[in-house]
Amino acid sequence: MAKKPSDWRCGGARGLPINLTRAWDGDAERKRMLRAAGIGGDHPDVARAKRGFLIYDAANPEVEASYKLPFADIIRGRLTAIADGISAAKAFLDRTDAPKRELERAGAVIADYERRIAEMKKRDKDARRASEPAETFAYHAGTPVTHIAHRMLNAPLALHPCGASRVTALLSPAGGARAEVDGPEGAPVKDARPYALLNGMALIPVTGMLVAEAGFFGAFFGLRGYDGIRAAYAEALADPAVRGIVLDVDSPGGEVGGCFDLAREIQSVRDVKPSCTVIGASGAYSAAYALAAATGRIYVSASAGVGSVGILALVADLSKALETAGVAVNVIQFGARKADGLEVLPLSIEARERFQADINALGEMFVDLVASARGLPASAVRATQAGTFLGADAVRAKFADVVASKSQALAAFSQSLS
Repeated sequence: MAKKPSDWRCGGARGLPINLTRAWDGDAERKRMLRAAGIGGDHPDVARAKRGFLIYDAANPEVEASYKLPFADIIRGRLTAIADGISAAKAFLDRTDAPKRELERAGAVIADYERRIAEMKKRDKDARRASEPAETFAYHAGTPVTHIAHRMLNAPLALHPCGASRVTALLSPAGGARAEVDGPEGAPVKDARPYALLNGMALIPVTGMLVAEAGFFGAFFGLRGYDGIRAAYAEALADPAVRGIVLDVDSPGGEVGGCFDLAREIQSVRDVKPSCTVIGASGAYSAAYALAAATGRIYVSASAGVGSVGILALVADLSKALETAGVAVNVIQFGARKADGLEVLPLSIEARERFQADINALGEMFVDLVASARGLPASAVRATQAGTFLGADAVRAKFADVVASKSQALAAFSQSLS
């Protein structure tokens, strides 16, 4: 039978039950729904098939290729909308050939599910607060908040200046006074992947301040550990459902310790499975840019920034504040340099020079790493003097490859994997 001219329409059903935690693949769910509806067989049930797809071809409904943008799955025999599937379908909606009126209908379906998902998450959060008050943790000055700031003082950082101001803000009375957090959104899922799976792409988040090891509470304070990124990347490489790996970056950078090693590891395996970086929010700066460069291909939105290839250290000197407060600190040491950088003592000229030499050495390592990953002369990277570039300027500087929104970038990378 000859294929008829396409008539793309919105087929997605509203009111389906929603699963907030199930991992999303896209291809696997699509096949399950079409098989359950008999599409491609002798007795296709079009009315059943279209319910789990945002867009379908009403003129050729018996053909499997006529069903686009799945957002649901068959769970225990019941068609169920998947939260990550809703997000995936939304990201690719503007890439379809459906007419405007059908796109608007599909958008309304998405909006309805997003509203219900937000309500479900709020109810879950409220229920946990009411029934498990012991699982709400309060952090005061002198515990985790200030610990995060102190671990970043007197240590080399690959961090944009805006990130450095966040560290110092944590040491202020307001910044370290109190922060209350709850457990992560949604119930934990046993054996869940440490990344979202979208059309064969593993989306690994690289967000917030980057540290060597974030620990269990790191996410509550906007930290992301290199150890977690490394583990997610390794799992994606071994996952047969993953055809390509995406670093989804929005970070000012962070600690040097652990960053360069991870960047080299990513660069060494980027040909095992295709990889790229998508920067759709504020930017990928310093340590975050080191990881982005290592993936090989960088998509940056028009308003997002990249760069800041440099090193800084925040060396606190509290000696005058202690003197004003009438506090005397006696330092007893073995080794002439043992107390260099100790915050209760003024920083000596000799100590500053030694610190500067270390910072310079790390800076050259950073320059060489980015130059290798991006195929640029080290002199060109060094000449930026840790400057940053937005959108099109980043591409012109060869610090990025394509200016694109997040949805456009994911669509382009997905197509390159086909």
